[in-house]
Formats: sequence, C-alpha cells, structure tokens
Amino acid sequence: MRFAITPLRQRLLSISSLTATAALVLALSSTASYAQPIDTSLKVTTADKGNLPDAQSYCKGEIAATTQYAQYVSKRRYEINCMMSELKSYQQANLSPTVQYTAFKAQAWLSYAQAEASESSLSPVSPASLDAWQQGVSLLQALHNQQADLLMHSTNIPNYSTLLRPDLWATLLALKQNGAMAVAPRELAFSEVKLIWAAAEQCEADWRHAREHFDAAERWLNQAKTAYVDNDGAKLAILQTEVAKLQTELTPRVGASSQCQGQDLTSIR
Repeated sequence: MRFAITPLRQRLLSISSLTATAALVLALSSTASYAQPIDTSLKVTTADKGNLPDAQSYCKGEIAATTQYAQYVSKRRYEINCMMSELKSYQQANLSPTVQYTAFKAQAWLSYAQAEASESSLSPVSPASLDAWQQGVSLLQALHNQQADLLMHSTNIPNYSTLLRPDLWATLLALKQNGAMAVAPRELAFSEVKLIWAAAEQCEADWRHAREHFDAAERWLNQAKTAYVDNDGAKLAILQTEVAKLQTELTPRVGASSQCQGQDLTSIR
C-alpha cells in the first residue's frame, strides 16, 4: 500500500532539502576559502614571521622552477620544499663529508619542523617547530657561506628536549669523534636529529610517541657503525671501548623525561 504525501509533509521535505543544500554550499565555500593555491610571487612579510622566521623567501629562480609542489600547500611547506631542493646540491658524494653532513642535518631539521607544524596546526609556532625551522635555515646559510666547518663540533640539545638513551648518544659521539663522518655523513646527521626529536616527544607526550624516533635513530647508527667498522675487528673493539667510556660519562647527565631543559654535549670526549 502506498501512502500519499500530504501538503504539510511536502513542505517539510522541501525545507529539509533546502537546509541540507545550504549546509553543503557553506561547507564547500569554507573549504575553498581555506585551501587557496599559494602565490609563488609572494614575499614573506612581518605577519608571516611566526611561520617563516627568515624574511627572505627561498622559493625563487631555478630552485622555485625545479621544486614540485601540490596546488594547495601552506607557505611554510612550500618554503621547506624549496630548501630541500637546494640541499640536494650539497649532498652529492663528491663533496666533503662536512658539507654532506651539514646538508643532511639541515634536511633532518626541516623534516622535523614540517612534522611539528602538521601535528600542531592550531599552534604552528611551538618551540620545537620554530627552532627546528631555524636550525635548518642556519645550516643552509652556513652552506651558502662555506662555513659548515664551524658547526661541525657543536652538539647541543635544545631546551624543549633532553638527554635520553645515553647508549645511543655515546655511539653517535664516538662515531663522530673517530672519523665515521667520512663514510656515513647522512646516517650520523639523521640519527642526531632523531635523538633530539625522540626525547622532545617523550617530554611532551610519552614513550609511545618517542619510540619510533628512537628506533629510527638506532637504525641509522647501526648503519653508520657498519660502514665505519667495515668488518675490521680491531676497529670495532676500539669503538666499543670508546662508546662504553662515553656512556659512563653521559649516564649521570640523563634528565627526567618530564623535565626537558636541554644540554650541551660539545665538551663530552
């Protein structure tokens, strides 16, 4: 049996359809206003400095022309993509290990900055996000100015992170101090930033957020150690002795995961 639709029901259905249509139009218009294509000709202004601390755009000339980007991205992401494009020229195997290490470290910091901005879209200028961006910018500028050597021996944990996993830090420092950068600049650079990232995550959240970054740092360090030792038993024994010594010195410095205050490890030998 079919029931006839009364005039009242017809009016109610019409109102309901109009309401749904209006809501859809509003949602679409909101999305359109939010996801506008970036204007690659825009210069970074004072208002943008919360996201882009350096007032000069890195997306210009040949770098901008060779950088691929989605139609809808943030200005921060576009700038990072341009810097990543430029860093590739400093990561070539024929360049000095110092230059390669600095370029890979800049890449790691910028990846950290982008991840922080993506996770904290409501507050993109968190200390970690802003510092990671500035670290990447500083390293790229050092490469521009041929000053990568000046930053080589600095090992500083920023104040939003802390010293955790002294075994991994000891391995990193021992490898850096014994010439492993000549064979594993990328692995050492990536592991160093990952250790800082991991501890910051544990300070801010808990070990579940930190574990993947600690695991990644350990993988990079294992690759660096394998490349450095190169099946040389005597070299491995010396490295293990150095690691044990450094770990003994670092362990008393381990901070509470709830109290991130940073540390300067440059003098640790």
